[in-house]
Parts: sequence; structure tokens; C-alpha cells
Amino acid sequence: MTLGIAESAAVLYFASGYKDVVSMVILIVIMIVMPQGMLRRGTRKGG
Repeated sequence: MTLGIAESAAVLYFASGYKDVVSMVILIVIMIVMPQGMLRRGTRKGG
């Protein structure tokens, strides 16, 4: 839902053709900042 809102807001600041670029940049930033995911489960112990 947040990604959709950001995509729609991007049209206000950039040309409409860039809304896909904005959503992809947001996804890439999330993957770099939180590589373990948004829900952060505990790490497994053992083999």
C-alpha cells in the first residue's frame, strides 16, 4: 500500500513515465537497508 501511495505521489513531482522508476528505487533501497526483511524473524541456531 505504501508503495502505491509513493508511486502516485511521484506523478506530482516527476513525469508520469518515471513512476515505475520511483517504485523500483524504493524497492531497491528497502532491500539494501533491510536485507533480512521487514518482519525480522529470529535467526536459526544449529546446522
